[in-house]
Amino acid sequence: MTARLVQTTSTLPSPRHDHASVLTEKWLFVWGGDTGLPQSDNNVYLLDITTYVWSKLDLQPAPCPRGSHLVCVCQNQLVASGGCDDHGRSLNDLWSLDLDSLTQKTAKWKEIKVSQGRSPFKRHDHAMVAHKNKLYVFGGYYDNDAIFNDTWCFDMNTKTWTELDCTGPTPPRRSGHAVALVGDVVYMFGGWPDHAELGNTWCFRITEKRWYPLPDMGLRPSLSLGHTLATIGDRVIYVGQGRYMTSKLASPDLFTFWIQYLTICLKASINLHPENSGEGRVTPDTITGVMPITEVFTHLTSHNCHDITQEFNESHITQYPVSNGGNGDVYRAELHDGSPVAVKCARIQRMAHELYVWSKCRHPNVLELLGITQFRGQIAMVSPWLARGHLRQFLSQNPDVDRCALCVQIADGVHYLHEESIIHGDLKPVYLSHRQENILISDDYIPKLTDFGNAMLTEYTLQFTQTTSKIGFSLRYAASALEEKATQASDVFALGMESFAEFTSMSFVQEVIARTVPYGQAKTQQSSET
Repeated sequence: MTARLVQTTSTLPSPRHDHASVLTEKWLFVWGGDTGLPQSDNNVYLLDITTYVWSKLDLQPAPCPRGSHLVCVCQNQLVASGGCDDHGRSLNDLWSLDLDSLTQKTAKWKEIKVSQGRSPFKRHDHAMVAHKNKLYVFGGYYDNDAIFNDTWCFDMNTKTWTELDCTGPTPPRRSGHAVALVGDVVYMFGGWPDHAELGNTWCFRITEKRWYPLPDMGLRPSLSLGHTLATIGDRVIYVGQGRYMTSKLASPDLFTFWIQYLTICLKASINLHPENSGEGRVTPDTITGVMPITEVFTHLTSHNCHDITQEFNESHITQYPVSNGGNGDVYRAELHDGSPVAVKCARIQRMAHELYVWSKCRHPNVLELLGITQFRGQIAMVSPWLARGHLRQFLSQNPDVDRCALCVQIADGVHYLHEESIIHGDLKPVYLSHRQENILISDDYIPKLTDFGNAMLTEYTLQFTQTTSKIGFSLRYAASALEEKATQASDVFALGMESFAEFTSMSFVQEVIARTVPYGQAKTQQSSET
């Protein structure tokens, strides 16, 4: 990777800091900032990235002059957010500039009128990215009063703001940080909270509305604020070392050297699985049945299973399990923020395998795994508490619900698993009280697959001394050709049986069809091994 100083012509922007810039297919857009002069420069500057010729646009009406604001591209529009005016007052307005109008010489700023409802507090030195038709804002600074760590979303279609209730850990409050978007993941580094720079890296997966702290990578940029992150391919590039190196603006010739250029390439792994980010094939670790809990816990967290121990409120937990079955006991508990969660404990090796597979699943129709914790001498899996319960319970309480819509969503979840090379291996809406179901219903009537104790991956980077190749699934819903190993085809068969049972409320489906008890020999063997 190389860098060079570009020789530009025409009307160059004067030296400045705290301005906003964004790169489009044709232009480098620069607006605002502090020039150190009594009169603010509120012109828009465009650099043609082919000819390296600057253009100066005096657009009226225009937003008030400002610095420490943000600009991004969304729906073929340049969108400017917030900042700080010439009097040091924070702003929370939104303005747009149509990209097509720049070439047609009809460019005009338009203030975006926000619909009624809550909006973010005024702020500057925040971070913003655009994804599809939405803007995402994190953190920032309000005058001399407050630093934020909230996450907001603005819908460009409905013109409404929504403060996101993000699951999992939240980054510390900060301002002056930088972000870069790779796929649907926002990477964030640095910033300034309470007179101290930050040197940690976080990522925000937009589809999950969840923040993830990235582990220490050893080599990283120095602590800084006012720096820049950019995306090149699947890498995040860091440039800069803060804005407070000097209070004196340099001449145009020396301005380039006002910033120390330090480029750190962070591999931006879209799936957020560190074990897949190295070169070549990773040598898998192995979990055995005789390993101490602490060692198993370490293996799991090193393979991207989130340790939720610090967020877990053990003082709010049921004394006895609220549900139990062949795959473990489930307790009801709370996180420190009051969120209700389910805590599932199982035999250590079976649990480790289930957790490892489950941690790779992220889909609206798959129950979210919040993380793991050590609970009463066991490793426990923590997931959101779904008060509507299992599918059987939900259908009995809501007989008129749209069952076809439920089946379609369950099928979407199974399709996602297969796309991720995951075989569930035990789909069932059991109508027998002594067996535990594995389809739950959320508060907004969304079915979610759970119970990955019998699931399998096509490739493992963490190995287990005993797998689920033996029959461990619910025989009544398994394909008749299935003997020992689950496949995608057997998942589809079980999905069909589940859909049939959902519409008919019949549990002994195969007995009704074949007039015999299926897998009699296998069932006897399974009972003797349990």
